[in-house]
Amino acid sequence: MNKSFLFVLLLLFFLGSCRGYKMLDGRATPVYLTPDPSVFNDTAFPDQGISYDELHQVRGNTIGVAALERGEVTKVLISEPTFFNARADHFLVYPGEHITIKKGNYNDYTFEIDGNQQRNNELLFFKKFSDVAQFYYVPDLKPASVSAILALDEKVKTDIPVLELSSEHIFDSLSNVYNVSSKFKKIARNYFANSHLSHLFHLYLKYKDTLLAHGLYYEKCNELIAAYNNVTEKEKFRNNTTTTTLSELADEVLPLHIWRIKDQKELLTAFDSVDAHFQGLPKDYLYNHLMYQAFKKRIEIPAAYMEKYDAASYNKDYKKIIGNVISEQERNDEKAGHISSNSLVQVNGKKMKSLEELLDQNRGKYVLLDFWTSWCAPCREEIQPMKRLMQDYSKENITFLTISLDRETQPWKKAVIASNLDIKTNYLMVNPNKSAFVEKYDIHSIPRYILIDKEGNIINLEAPTPSDPKLRQELKELFNK
Repeated sequence: MNKSFLFVLLLLFFLGSCRGYKMLDGRATPVYLTPDPSVFNDTAFPDQGISYDELHQVRGNTIGVAALERGEVTKVLISEPTFFNARADHFLVYPGEHITIKKGNYNDYTFEIDGNQQRNNELLFFKKFSDVAQFYYVPDLKPASVSAILALDEKVKTDIPVLELSSEHIFDSLSNVYNVSSKFKKIARNYFANSHLSHLFHLYLKYKDTLLAHGLYYEKCNELIAAYNNVTEKEKFRNNTTTTTLSELADEVLPLHIWRIKDQKELLTAFDSVDAHFQGLPKDYLYNHLMYQAFKKRIEIPAAYMEKYDAASYNKDYKKIIGNVISEQERNDEKAGHISSNSLVQVNGKKMKSLEELLDQNRGKYVLLDFWTSWCAPCREEIQPMKRLMQDYSKENITFLTISLDRETQPWKKAVIASNLDIKTNYLMVNPNKSAFVEKYDIHSIPRYILIDKEGNIINLEAPTPSDPKLRQELKELFNK
């Protein structure tokens, strides 16, 4: 074969392998977070975690969390510039960056990129902005009479726009001093947009009982809804503060919380209520929030409501996410229909097999099944002990298989990648609610570990956790037979 042709093939393979992972919001590339040892020296903050905005908040009032482990590089999948939050600080991070996280002088964190001064200036920007900008804090009222609440309401409406204008001037000045890129400035400028609406909402919420007693609470909420409906700039609607407050406001005025809908009747009630209260960008966001919940919970959506959604939703980012949710679910359901109720899929989504097939492939070996979910804190705590167990017994006749019972693909994929788990031994159960295996062995409390012998028989239906020395003792006894 021609050497130059071979080189081109290898180059194309390499570039293709570096493209990243296919996620609901597009092609995602890992961000590499390397914690400095100083991060783990603060006993007052035992949980070293970095949160980040995810999926334009379409999943609801949820954020992604990247756990930092001593001596480990954490990988976080993002498909676009994303705000990471550490303690009270904000850092705008781009896909593919390698970031070192250090502990600052005041138990805070700093993000740094080796050899990139402009990016380090940008990563320091919000710390400096917080030092010089004035932030509004709604004072406590004592006593909290209705007249005092209404007076404070008017004061907040007057004071905050002045502070917001001042903050914009400070932002522009700091941008020049720190020589930030135009790209950074464009994204970061809108991060605190609509903060006055958030302040007002939490003022009303704080004194809800008094306002309700005077018949004013829902009047104030409707004033806020009108203000949100008047936000027409998409860029000013994308920040976490805006979408989170809007979701909380919707929970107050709608007959039920969107993320709690459990059947078609509740879904349609929520759709109609959103239609009656909201318009423009807020309706678009809340409709997509509803759609995400519906597909996550496998609630059938009537054609008329799909048409209503299509007519009102015009944000391409939201529609791409929902479209990918629909396509992924249809694809998995079609594949699963040809396999069994215990259908499993790998991270790349290309291969699907049943749990029975997977166990048959491992006949002649002991198998330890690990059932978990990405949101289960005790499950995540067992990841490192499981890794050590796999390493220590790598030469023994045993296979470790991890089965996720997540209802959502996105957080599962991110958890697998972030924790550096072997994608060849990690699977997602496509529809755990219909799994015969889950039902038969009552796997509704996690983490759950099941030990299987070389003939495929269950030895221990509730094996000890990887962090429990009893599991090692049980395995040693099996290997010594």
